[in-house]
Amino acid sequence: GSLAAVDALLERLAPQGCLSLHCYTGHEGGAAEEAALAQRLARLEPRRWRVLHCRDANRESHGESILLAERLPVRQR
Repeated sequence: GSLAAVDALLERLAPQGCLSLHCYTGHEGGAAEEAALAQRLARLEPRRWRVLHCRDANRESHGESILLAERLPVRQR
């Protein structure tokens, strides 16, 4: 499913690469899928990833959102 696909893509993402997910929650199961994807990305290590979850702030219904995961550059010690 979506989680397995996201995991596979995250493994292949180069440093400074970005994964963009457009989540549409207006269909059956859409909200649960968005929540599962958001939870998966929220568990990524903050030193190595930047994760954003963007949605409309001025609408009652949140029918869609965008999740972004950026792989941060490798820092040399």
